Amino acid sequence: MRSITAEGFQFIYLARGEDVSGVKALGIDVPQVDPLMFERVSSVQSVRPILVPHRPGSRLVDVNFLHWNDGTDLDEVDRKVEACDYTDKDFESSIMCTHQNTWCRNCNRRWNTLIVPPDSYIGAGDLYQRKIAMREKAFKRCPACNASLRQLVVEFL
Repeated sequence: MRSITAEGFQFIYLARGEDVSGVKALGIDVPQVDPLMFERVSSVQSVRPILVPHRPGSRLVDVNFLHWNDGTDLDEVDRKVEACDYTDKDFESSIMCTHQNTWCRNCNRRWNTLIVPPDSYIGAGDLYQRKIAMREKAFKRCPACNASLRQLVVEFL
């Protein structure tokens, strides 16, 4: 795990297999996380967990995830982060998301999903708008009835 700044956005990056328990030893206040859900989300090949401070210098963080949809080799990104050899280009196709139980109002089914919350990238200028524009046609619809989920869903778990 390493505190990094990518694309002008600061967060703690957790490589494959790392969990939030090691962060608590650093004096960082991590909210209670369902370990089974964390493991499930973290096992998705296109996802890495991140911890985002509530504000610069804050010890209180939110557990979020970065999702790539372009086949980026995340093991290579892990190596670059560990060696402090990463660049913004390594994170260009990623988008920050969070786990949510999403409900389809059309067919009344519920799905475990990763969504892009509207408050992503606060304080990072137009990064949120650029990320949304880049993924505009890739957001998912309900897999049962194809209705809009009224959320920016990037992955079903």
